[in-house]
Amino acid sequence: FFRAATVEMASSETLYSCEELVEVAVKSSQPISYMIAKLVELGSRASLKCLGRDQMEFAHKANAGYQMKDWGDDVKRGDIIIPNDTKYTTADFERLVTHELVHQYDDTRAELDVSNCYHHACSEIRAARLSGDCHWALEWKRGNWLIDFQAQGKRCVERRARRSIELNPKCATKSYGFVNDVWEVCYHDYEPFRKPPYG
Repeated sequence: FFRAATVEMASSETLYSCEELVEVAVKSSQPISYMIAKLVELGSRASLKCLGRDQMEFAHKANAGYQMKDWGDDVKRGDIIIPNDTKYTTADFERLVTHELVHQYDDTRAELDVSNCYHHACSEIRAARLSGDCHWALEWKRGNWLIDFQAQGKRCVERRARRSIELNPKCATKSYGFVNDVWEVCYHDYEPFRKPPYG
């Protein structure tokens, strides 16, 4: 569905900061630019901010985040904040930003309520599947491997969605149930893509 990226965003093992990658990613990464265009169609805009960890509410919990509320002067609801003191490969950064853009898309079209654990679970399933987080090559590197690619992909999406849900204090104790209850609908919801971009 997508080529990997253009020359400017070519995947490599070279590490960069968020500030070094964010403008190039918006212009050159096909998944990111596609998601941004679809957000514009819904009347929303992507706001990617590279911040130090001391400015981020969730610094001890995650590496990036779509914000569901205002947080001081630097971060507003709808911002995607990314640690600037972490180094990324271009491929890792592309997946990270695409994942968070899926959350923004879900919030824009359906007004997510993260205190509703079903909302949260659905968006995490979609973000894990549509961002490339569960590409078979990444799962191989992680040591999570099955011969059946399709089964492996599903297992990865479920695992990563549950892990994210467990970071939400309101949902943590029943993460399996919340993910399982919305699985069929949310796993097969590819919007705004016509099909899952990474298989």
